[in-house]
Amino acid sequence: VISFFCMKQMMGGDNAHFMEGYMAALETMKDVDTELTAIQKVTNNTDAQMSKIGEHGYDVASKYGISVTDYLSSVGSFSKAGYKEMSEDMAELATKTQLVGDVNADTANKFLLSVDAAFKLEGNVAALSKVLDAANTIENEYATEIQKIAEGFPLVANVASMANMTAEQLTAALGTITAATQESGSMAARAMRALILNIMGDTETE
Repeated sequence: VISFFCMKQMMGGDNAHFMEGYMAALETMKDVDTELTAIQKVTNNTDAQMSKIGEHGYDVASKYGISVTDYLSSVGSFSKAGYKEMSEDMAELATKTQLVGDVNADTANKFLLSVDAAFKLEGNVAALSKVLDAANTIENEYATEIQKIAEGFPLVANVASMANMTAEQLTAALGTITAATQESGSMAARAMRALILNIMGDTETE
């Protein structure tokens, strides 16, 4: 009750404005609690560990100017994918991917998951960051977008890895194809996948 009236006083006694902000804060806290509960069910973290994740979530949200619930939702996605203790770092990198590439959370998460799985980076954020940096460089130098590269990556990453391509080489290839053809990332990836399989002599894999 005391904190309630202190908040009201700090907001200058404007009842309507205060109540609007107060209700919005309560709604955010409710959403944060929901996300943390979902994460805890997957990770079996202690309450103390979850408290730290929550605090870190607010720090990340403030740092990147995003919603704390969006960040925690990403933590939850990576936790479900098996990253557990690495999920926070992966979620922060996914946040950077969204901002740098102007992509949504789902595209960013799938991009990082496909890079990590296909090229066996084992959640190495430094290595994954290099791939993101490479995509950003290509976007800056050619008429393409990170969004197209991120969109196409999951469709061709495994096959490219089988062909002994590096993640950076695949990034460059997708960037070159989308820049030259102005096609979508998914179309470029499917064409590249077919080409790689043909070169490898694999006529059965779809």
